[in-house]
Amino acid sequence: MEANFNALYTNSTYQGKILAIEDMEDQLVFFEELFQYSLPGLAFYKSLKGMEGFESACKNCPDVILLDIQLPDIDGYEVCTHLKSHQATRHIPIIMITGSKAEQDTRVKALETGADAFLSKPIDCLELVSQIKAMLRIKKAEDILRQEKEELKNLVNYTNSELKIEKERTLKSKKIIRLYADIIHNMQSGMHLFRYETNGEGNFFRLIETNPKGYEILGLTQNELLGKNLEDLLPLKHEQDLVGLCQNVMKSGIPSRIDDLIYNSEGDTQTHFRIRLVPLPDKHLALIFDDISAEKAAENAIINSLKEKEILLREIHHRVKNNLAMVSSLLSLQAGYIDDEQARTAFTISQKRISSIGLLHEKLYKSQNIKDIDFGQYTRELVDSISFSYSDPLDIIRCFVEIKNIHFNADRSIPLGLIITELVTNSMKYAKRPGIKLAISIKLEEINDSFELTVTDNGPGFPKGLDWRNAQTLGIQLVLMLVKQLAGEIQLEQPSKEFLGAVFRIQFPKPEAKTDTFH
Repeated sequence: MEANFNALYTNSTYQGKILAIEDMEDQLVFFEELFQYSLPGLAFYKSLKGMEGFESACKNCPDVILLDIQLPDIDGYEVCTHLKSHQATRHIPIIMITGSKAEQDTRVKALETGADAFLSKPIDCLELVSQIKAMLRIKKAEDILRQEKEELKNLVNYTNSELKIEKERTLKSKKIIRLYADIIHNMQSGMHLFRYETNGEGNFFRLIETNPKGYEILGLTQNELLGKNLEDLLPLKHEQDLVGLCQNVMKSGIPSRIDDLIYNSEGDTQTHFRIRLVPLPDKHLALIFDDISAEKAAENAIINSLKEKEILLREIHHRVKNNLAMVSSLLSLQAGYIDDEQARTAFTISQKRISSIGLLHEKLYKSQNIKDIDFGQYTRELVDSISFSYSDPLDIIRCFVEIKNIHFNADRSIPLGLIITELVTNSMKYAKRPGIKLAISIKLEEINDSFELTVTDNGPGFPKGLDWRNAQTLGIQLVLMLVKQLAGEIQLEQPSKEFLGAVFRIQFPKPEAKTDTFH
């Protein structure tokens, strides 16, 4: 035995597990010692009974099993049958062992139940170790083959899955194209469906579908259009880079539009198109277009008509201003022939009212936008005109106008101009005090959804207890009427110890956008 051990011993180390199912303790001890010398590094498991050995094999998954035929509970054939039918142990090599020289039918039965080798007792150590080494090589090779088979199976499954996905994508793409074709065929706008493709020369948009309106607008047949690139469809000249815009839409995935794409043909005939670019799945792009040449012609006709009307309106304002100036001059001449001071004053006040309206029409005539009047500038010129008429060269009147970035149309400017004329004229007539220079302030500002006009002087103010709203003077009644026209409210602040003078505050709402236009 010792000589046999020495012959078997090598420095090689084996990785793996071996299970011995044997009903004799001394035989198991022999196997363990033999393997320690001849197969170092090999883990050794042992069982005295058949079912116990089967459970150990399922749990530890050894690389080789030594199985005795004679066992106390079930024989080795039945154990072998269990091992070869179980998923976890069916690939483990089994060396069947019998207690005596076996008959041929015993060997045949062992091999038929699944044994991979057969040994008889007494066991030859060299033969046993050689058998185990061979089984280990076979097991390792089979494990590699099974692993490669599994990897190949996974690869085939993956490839089949990819092919299935690609097939579904192709079918989906065809369905989408058919759907696109049905949609664009019935559109009232011209529509081209392009596919973004790549070849050796670069990227390009190829027309794959169009609708009747599309080739009707371009004056071509469907066969002449299909298959062409976008660049081939463009006229010789076009102002916008349509191809570049299409590429940006494909990259960003965001639709875009051109409200007026102008094409110039060889005969310099201009065609106006409204273009919409819509990115679609699978590198498709829809180009929707309408010929708006007739709309542009109508729009230009309207613009020209509006320009003509604006010129006419300016001429009307110019003539109204001249007529008002003539009326003002006539009133001034007539006042010169009137001896009654009260009547002459009435003529002079009427002249100022007409002048304020005439000044507004002059501003409208000179304004770039006849619907929009710079009310601050208008008020300064109006106050300067009134001040020039009422000022004594030795008694300078200081007027302060605080109106910034407020613009009105004529509907607002005329009543406000007349209100300022009446209040400023009233202050210049009645607010002067000996030894004190008269100061008048006009302020207009926005407060939330309203405007507030404040006209202030440093005169003695209105007498206390005066019912000014019911005063029988034309100026006050005119102011009240004009404030009502503006849907506003007016308040008079009476003089106090801290302040002397009259303060008129007028608040009126901002006009609605739809009504704040020139009529």
